[in-house]
Amino acid sequence: MEPNNNQPINTSPFGQPVIPQPTAPQPILTPTPGTVPPTQPTQPVTNQGAPMTPKGNKKMAVLLVILVLLILGIAGYLVFAKNLLNNTQKTATENTSIVIPSVTITPTASPTTADQLEVTSPDADLNAIEMDVQGL
Repeated sequence: MEPNNNQPINTSPFGQPVIPQPTAPQPILTPTPGTVPPTQPTQPVTNQGAPMTPKGNKKMAVLLVILVLLILGIAGYLVFAKNLLNNTQKTATENTSIVIPSVTITPTASPTTADQLEVTSPDADLNAIEMDVQGL
């Protein structure tokens, strides 16, 4: 079926024509003079909304169970996280060992100036370092 087109009268969406069902004719009563014509009983108007079926109740029950499980899961996670946070804080504060700083003697060389450095031959220094490495 093409979109936005009305469906032809007396056809179903499956392409088969709808056969109208015959209805029984209603008898016509004519009142006789001097009598009150009988009134037809009227049916009370009821709400034609969707009645609550067992299927709808099942859906509501499943939704309620899922909602309860979700709330329990969130509450469990919050309790677990709070407990974990409290345990972490306890272990961090139970460390009572105190380290007292002490003075250590470190050898210091007197600052040298560029005039005090002896640079005779960089090649000789490199050769000496290479000989020391080979000796190791």
